[in-house]
Amino acid sequence: MTAQVLEFLGGNPGRTALFEAMERVISELGDCELSVAKTQISWGNPFKFAFLSNPPRSLVRQGRAEDCLLLSFGLDHREEHPRIAAAANPYPDRWTHHVVLAEPGDIDETVKNWLECGYIFAKLKKRRR
Repeated sequence: MTAQVLEFLGGNPGRTALFEAMERVISELGDCELSVAKTQISWGNPFKFAFLSNPPRSLVRQGRAEDCLLLSFGLDHREEHPRIAAAANPYPDRWTHHVVLAEPGDIDETVKNWLECGYIFAKLKKRRR
């Protein structure tokens, strides 16, 4: 874990455990690059397919987000599932999905499958012109 990742997570043990669980799952998918920005941690191959960010303020106000992270991932279709908090269609054939992760166990087989599909989608994706 890099100093940038630790700084992003703010030393929060719950978020650190979530990141470590996510890193294990993503490392099993194949080669990809980790990037840390001010608002998110992302993985790409070369296109970005998975993102961890701080949860929206609405969750913080509800007292549910102290240890949570928001997972976002891209697919070529809209996925319908009760765990998906929101989905957006930023451009044709691209759907971005958002899932709240509260503990490492939330990164289950369903989430692993979404990440694998996102990884493959990003690998096969062509740059828009």
